[in-house]
Order: sequence, then structure tokens, then C-alpha cells
Amino acid sequence: MTTREWIGTYNPDAVLWDDLDDAIIGMTNNGNAVYDVTKIHDIFMSHGMTLDEAIEFTEYNVLGAYVGEFTPVHITLID
Repeated sequence: MTTREWIGTYNPDAVLWDDLDDAIIGMTNNGNAVYDVTKIHDIFMSHGMTLDEAIEFTEYNVLGAYVGEFTPVHITLID
């Protein structure tokens, strides 16, 4: 079962970003997907963006999006 499918079994209304499944690190008690921001940057950089471009794109198009009650949560892990 994929992470996307796993979250969908608990919350069919969960919002999941396209092509960012590898950045999902969990789910909240309310059924919101939880994404690692650093992994999101890595995914965008694997498609040819520089780190600065990936950060800007993520901030504007991902972190700045609100799509309702089940909008994903985004965190940055500190080593």
C-alpha cells in the first residue's frame, strides 16, 4: 500500500499534493497529510530547479496554499 493509499483509508478527504508523495512523513490525528519541507525542496531540485528556485516555488505554491480543512501540514525537521 502506498503512503497516498494509506492516508486515503483514514481520511478520504485528505488533500495530497501531486508528485510529492516521497515528502510525506506522516498524518495528523485529524487526517491531514504531513510533509517534510526539505524533502519537497529535494524533489523540486531533482526536476532541475536550483535550491533557491525550489525554496521560492515551495513557499509560493505549496506552503502558501490553503485548500480547506484538510490542507496538508508542512514541517521542517531540525537535525
